[in-house]
Amino acid sequence: MDTLLQVSVNSGTNKYKQKTKKLSASKQINHKTIHLTKQRKKNSQSPYSNMTPEKCLEKLMYEAGITDNQLAKFHIKVKVGPYEKEETKYINQHGLRICFENKKNDYDDAFATKEPRVYEELISSCEEVFTCDYKDSVKKDKRLADMLDNTWTAGGIVLKYSEKSLQIYRLCQIRVFVEGDKVIRSTQDDIQEKEVFSYTTFVEQFQKKTETLKPIVITLGKSDDTKLSVEIIPFAQKILSEYYQTNNSDAEDITANLRNLATMIMPL
Repeated sequence: MDTLLQVSVNSGTNKYKQKTKKLSASKQINHKTIHLTKQRKKNSQSPYSNMTPEKCLEKLMYEAGITDNQLAKFHIKVKVGPYEKEETKYINQHGLRICFENKKNDYDDAFATKEPRVYEELISSCEEVFTCDYKDSVKKDKRLADMLDNTWTAGGIVLKYSEKSLQIYRLCQIRVFVEGDKVIRSTQDDIQEKEVFSYTTFVEQFQKKTETLKPIVITLGKSDDTKLSVEIIPFAQKILSEYYQTNNSDAEDITANLRNLATMIMPL
């Protein structure tokens, strides 16, 4: 009887020791996890988190090997009904003009006569013109055909890039929207500009974890109608985003992975 009792006691003691050993090992892993998490958080804040957006962009450009010239490169897709035209363009402070009509020279003469300031600052200064050769492809859409046949689209829009920011100027009579926000038309008395994209703002969205990779959409006529529209994708946008995400992993993700690993190695 005493022997059986001794065996039972020894068995219980061994089970207790095994459980205690598991708990001790688990605590060691958890302590290691906490230590690594704190260290990772300390390290993850150092590269970009505490920088101003301007300094963060400068650092990202240097580390990813992106030049100022590459920031000025944009992929542009113009849609006129079923017609689409895509090109990659370098845009500078002199501007890229996008025209939607076929009689741009006649309308340019009218601008030179009636609104010489608009002509001088936004038309004649442009180094390049993006034209649309949609011909008869819009005839089936009467509303769109009517818009293009009259002077509503005359002048088009102008895009200018400088100081890491892309600006739009509206010359045409038809309403223009950037992501739903209305663009005021530039006139002889008031040259109006609206920001389309800013690399500094884009990097700031990284830091706040609110950035989205999608084309910037400019619509003409109605804010939600893309029949007559321009889509713009900054060339360096995706490169900057991928580089930032790769080199700024969240410490919480590392912690979760370590905890999962601890559970697999030493289940309680």
